Amino acid sequence: MTDYTTLRKTMVESQVRTNDVTDRRVLRAMLELPREAFVPEAMQALAYSGEGVSLGNWAPGRSLPAHGGRPSFPSSENTRREMA
Repeated sequence: MTDYTTLRKTMVESQVRTNDVTDRRVLRAMLELPREAFVPEAMQALAYSGEGVSLGNWAPGRSLPAHGGRPSFPSSENTRREMA
């Protein structure tokens, strides 16, 4: 069984803090938010890997960003094309 609490703490210390994130509210949220809950079960162990994780069929064209950065969204042109 994967210890997600330890993975979360390691991610914050080795990925988030090292990118000069110092706001305590952000750090607290990163420590409390279960990133593994936002990816398909088969990909949960990768939620703290430092790489973006595709959300697959859950949210096509989107990914859980590495180290808590901004989410990845398809360009508006691609979105318009998909919606047509």
